[in-house]
This record gives sequence, C-alpha cells and structure tokens, in this order.
Amino acid sequence: MAKKIIPPTQSEGGHYILAFREFLKVRELNRNQVAKMCDLSYPTINNLYNGRQKGLDTKTLAKLRNGIGAMLTDIWKWVKE
Repeated sequence: MAKKIIPPTQSEGGHYILAFREFLKVRELNRNQVAKMCDLSYPTINNLYNGRQKGLDTKTLAKLRNGIGAMLTDIWKWVKE
C-alpha cells in the first residue's frame, strides 16, 4: 500500500493550500493532457485541480513527477495568515 502524503494543515503563522490549478496554468497544461501524460485518471486530476484532494499517495506523486515534473512543493503552497 502506498504511503499517503498530507501536508500540515496548520502551523505557526500560516497553512498550506492546494495550488495545482496555478501549477497547470503556469505550465499551460489542461487536465486531459495531464491525465494522459501522467497515466492518471481524469477524476484524480480533476479533484486536484478543484482542490478536493486532501492528500496524495506516493504512487500518484511519482506519476505527477515523472509525467509533468511536479514536485510536492509545486502542488501545495504556503500561505501566511
């Protein structure tokens, strides 16, 4: 079973938010392209895109990294409170 990676929800002075939509916009990729490039299902990519994904397993992160070069720090961003 793949290990689930969930960023911390709160810390002193801020928290992480899912920034997958912004990542795809910068890379000029759409959800269909990413699903095909990463060999992931469209619903998985759509959940990431719409911020409904609470965490990633290591398999999904590896597919994102290999398919579009996304790292964990690219997908979540730190927001100061």
